[in-house]
Amino acid sequence: MRHRAGTGPRSIMLAALTILAVGTVAPSAAPGEPEGAGSSAAAVVSRETRSLESSALRLDVSLEKTTDGVRFVLDSLTDPVTGIVLDTSASPIWQVALAGAGTPPPGTSFPPDNKIVDGSVVVPEGHAAWGPSEPGALELRWTGLETPGGQALDVTVSIRLRSSDGFAEWSLSARLSEGSSMLVSSAFPLLDLPGIGQDPSDDVLFHPTMGGSVVRDPVGCGRFLNEFSSTTHDPEAVLLYPGEVASQFLSLYDDDLGLYLAAEDRAGAVKGLAYSTRGHHLRLWIRNYNSTPFDENRAAMAAALGTLDLAALGYPVVVGFHHGDWMDAADLYRRWAVEAGAPFLANGPLTARTDIGERVTGAVLSLRYSFGFSDADAVELEQDEKRLAAALDFFRANEPDLNISVGLVGVIEGREDADIPRESWYGSTGRPELDGDLKPGVAELIDWLQSTYGIPAGHNRDTGNWRIEEGTTERAIYDREDALHRAIVRRWDGTPHRKPWSEIHRSVCGGSQWQLARRRAIRTATVLDSRGADHPGFQFLIVSGQGSVAKLCYAPLLADNPDDDHRHPVGGGSWWMERFASYGASLRSLYGQRAPFYTLIPEREHERLIGVPGLGILGGKGRWYPFSEDTVTQAGGGSLPCSQPVPLSMYLYHRWVLQGTQGVFLSDYVDAFGAAYGEDGLLVPHPNFQVAVAALTGRLLSLKLRGVHLAAREDPSVDGPFFDQLRRPAQEDRQFLRLLAETRHRNLPYLAWGRMLRFPTVATDVVQLEAYRDGALTTYPIRAVVASAFQAADGTIELFAANPTRTRRTFTLSFDPADYGIGDGASWRLDSAGHGTFVDWVSGGSTYTSPELSLDPLSVLVLSLRPPAPAPRHPARRAVP
Repeated sequence: MRHRAGTGPRSIMLAALTILAVGTVAPSAAPGEPEGAGSSAAAVVSRETRSLESSALRLDVSLEKTTDGVRFVLDSLTDPVTGIVLDTSASPIWQVALAGAGTPPPGTSFPPDNKIVDGSVVVPEGHAAWGPSEPGALELRWTGLETPGGQALDVTVSIRLRSSDGFAEWSLSARLSEGSSMLVSSAFPLLDLPGIGQDPSDDVLFHPTMGGSVVRDPVGCGRFLNEFSSTTHDPEAVLLYPGEVASQFLSLYDDDLGLYLAAEDRAGAVKGLAYSTRGHHLRLWIRNYNSTPFDENRAAMAAALGTLDLAALGYPVVVGFHHGDWMDAADLYRRWAVEAGAPFLANGPLTARTDIGERVTGAVLSLRYSFGFSDADAVELEQDEKRLAAALDFFRANEPDLNISVGLVGVIEGREDADIPRESWYGSTGRPELDGDLKPGVAELIDWLQSTYGIPAGHNRDTGNWRIEEGTTERAIYDREDALHRAIVRRWDGTPHRKPWSEIHRSVCGGSQWQLARRRAIRTATVLDSRGADHPGFQFLIVSGQGSVAKLCYAPLLADNPDDDHRHPVGGGSWWMERFASYGASLRSLYGQRAPFYTLIPEREHERLIGVPGLGILGGKGRWYPFSEDTVTQAGGGSLPCSQPVPLSMYLYHRWVLQGTQGVFLSDYVDAFGAAYGEDGLLVPHPNFQVAVAALTGRLLSLKLRGVHLAAREDPSVDGPFFDQLRRPAQEDRQFLRLLAETRHRNLPYLAWGRMLRFPTVATDVVQLEAYRDGALTTYPIRAVVASAFQAADGTIELFAANPTRTRRTFTLSFDPADYGIGDGASWRLDSAGHGTFVDWVSGGSTYTSPELSLDPLSVLVLSLRPPAPAPRHPARRAVP
């Protein structure tokens, strides 16, 4: 049974209970059962259990005295709605990472895993005790814990039930005595449980990485991408927010109950969201990174890092329950973000934004036109104009005002990432030259786009890489005396932050004053060079690379940090995104007079980017996802093992920001029904499915087209003006692509500015998509019809269905009326005018089901869900190829 979120008592009852139990004796280990690390053979002398209870959650914690010492045990979490009890007695509750001189990242875990007994830390008597508690709150204290460096550690954990929703707010404060070590981070709360209910195999773990992923049967999967993965060069390279991780919550759920774990951090400080499997248990935690403001006195900064306090970092961690799937958990998170006034939503919904124009809010299609990165890949102005004209005329054939933008890639002589320091650029000053002029013909092409089609042009620049020479040793990198240390992210041991996927790249620090000034200078030069007498030049910037992905930089602590650089807070915090936002604001200030709606389009799609001034579109670095719930995995899917991508960012923030796609090469539109290569060499489902899923989930379509010169160099046989490169697509594929763009254009209040609703269930044929995965040709089942639903600001709802196959399909759609805000007994109708009828939506108890519908091959159907008269009908719009 699926329990609806929000059911049960609206008023939250809070109570604090104290239960005492003494004289209990733990059984001895069974014959043959190992004793020692990870298990306790000590007898329990006494136990005191304290409970917090509301109508939304019950939490039981015990202070247990054993013959070996004392320990706190998080006994259980109970859901009052379903009565389900989660056994959390193996939860360590907290763990910190310590660092000192010579400690390599990620630091030393304390307490170490081999000192955690049955999930808890046993300490000498007198070193763990209850703190003073108020009604509806508990305080757990550990004092004088001896760390490996000989310093004493005090930890206080506070748990309180809040009156708004009955969830538990957790906070931690840790303090080291004076010494050489610092507190780098805390894993808190550190929850360990065997799963939800009796059968953990039906559990699903939601993780917000790469735009959102779900892992089915995470314990059974037995593999995980740890926050300190041994497969990466840098332990802090994965599962960090804000970056590849899009939001700040986790959820573990089955059909009956979901556990919700979230950091309610308005400022969006850097943190990790992680999980691991331990035997038959799943462990969940949030990694909270310490930070302190910049200080000229390095010793003072290091001393400040001896204290780690979540309250000082500005947020609690919340534990609660939800009833449903990842979307129900996302509803809780979005409600917090809106009600708490999260700064990243401060600009308001798209339709209320004043910092972006209609060209952005009404965007339908983005063409990325690439000239190539070599000096030999020149602009062939006349031929490139013809090539672009063919594409633009094709997409505007039925809708002359279809909103299209063109992003030009490879416009700089030398390399596109010319603003990134490279070894060969260093001169006597030790600083890179501002190399890289626009290729001849670029400004003229921009003028032609503006004057002929009224289309703005933008350009792509990388912001996060530093490429070093192959074979350069780590020692040689950070021993250099030139400008290298001015820009790169440094760890506390002085080593550079290394890219997890590359031996030759390092990360540029978002807080490097010199690097930020350099970026602004080069952007300004590029825009000025692109201007013409009658046009403002480039009007948007695609910020690719890792510049918008927050990192942890400890350069201010290092003795070789220049006095005029890396003047940013140490470690985590929210400073990285604050600097990125400042960078965006400075660009708009520079270009505002000539291009008042100069727009930034970062490659990533995490939530902290939404509040950046002038940012109206997120590039869409997330993975493709199927609509089919029974599709277990997919080629090119999420980065977590056993995972399936889900459209988290679209579901959370569709009303606040436009979101694009990674881009599909138009040349990937092959005749055969099969698979094609996508970006980064990943095999993705047939592009017709790929763009249909993107379009029907409200994403701005982004398509790639190779310039004439580049296409000819890659394949000398190519000489056609449009779509004739590498592979020749069928006419119907091109028309389907245009049809999807027209559907968005005609339904902007829904697909661009509306609220994404839960997907309707599609009953139709299942087809098999072929793709290579792990070197083998594999088939993936997916429903032949994809569908979605959106609600406009006026409350009206439209459902969209597409058939990306070459066979006529029949299907039905069904949904739970509560998901769409339709009350019990309400009479709603499905406007299926495309089929010549206007019929009642059939109510089947808790679900509404449509009559049987049909879709021609490569077609789209728009259905209006409306109450009957007196509300006016909104005709169904079915775009025709």
